[in-house]
Amino acid sequence: MENPTGSSRDGSDPRKKQNRSSSGRNSSGGRRSDRGSSKPGARPSTDSRGPKRDDRNERSPKRFSQPDQRKQRADGTRIHEDGVRDWDDGLGEIDLNVLPREVQEDLKSLKTGIKAKVERYLAAARLAIEEDPDKAYEYAVEAGKLGGRSPVVREAVGICAYNVGDFKQARLELQAAVRMGGRSDLLPVIADCERAMERPDKAIELLTSPEAEALEGEAEAERLLVLAGARGDSGQAAAALSTLRPAAEQVQKDQPWAARIVYGYADALLANGDLKAARDQFMRCAGLDEFGQTDATDRLAELDDELAKEQG
Repeated sequence: MENPTGSSRDGSDPRKKQNRSSSGRNSSGGRRSDRGSSKPGARPSTDSRGPKRDDRNERSPKRFSQPDQRKQRADGTRIHEDGVRDWDDGLGEIDLNVLPREVQEDLKSLKTGIKAKVERYLAAARLAIEEDPDKAYEYAVEAGKLGGRSPVVREAVGICAYNVGDFKQARLELQAAVRMGGRSDLLPVIADCERAMERPDKAIELLTSPEAEALEGEAEAERLLVLAGARGDSGQAAAALSTLRPAAEQVQKDQPWAARIVYGYADALLANGDLKAARDQFMRCAGLDEFGQTDATDRLAELDDELAKEQG
């Protein structure tokens, strides 16, 4: 599944990005009860007011008096004669087109009835991730309960867990996704979870493995950013700088990860005490950051204030 967070790792401490509470999650997914209002052991009516009128149905609306014309489907929904389904998941109308094609293809391995439900929960998670990441996590967990044998479902649960700061669960789910689907591009996210759990050595070990070093493109950029962050966490400021320098110097402006690589490099320069070089790179990053992926402009202003104080 594509990263549903819409955010990227820039080498900073992942714990500092979590400003939302993940408490209060309801694992039920908001499902309504379908048991009805009758109670076990209820007594039959003892109304003694005489015979009941038997002509009510002739004046009652047909939709109340006619037998249920809906048919039960294998996926647990009911379907009307006009083809409209009733879902019992409480999600309402869901646009399944938000799911990437590769996700839909992976879900074909699930049974038809399960697949339909999982698609709805994953689509709901994707739609909610920006405005309500906790709710998105709830939806992803429900999808995991139904479709946990699908690597893309485990990935979705892991990414949503990461986004609300549940790093232990995120790591477990993403590790399962890697085992099941062979997705090496998830290794940087797993390593970032290790960093958040204050285990930078584990992150470094993971990101210097042959599988991780074989990554290319954006996944390789993510690896370098997290690796530099982990080395910084371990007190290896110079090593963090050398990790990012080649990529930052060679990155092309049309590469989607250009701004984040340069931002990470600027941060590493700052950690090594080179304020002027850091300022130049934050300036460069601001020019590359067409979509506002970083706070380079704010960092630039802060550095200008610091440099002005030094000169004054």
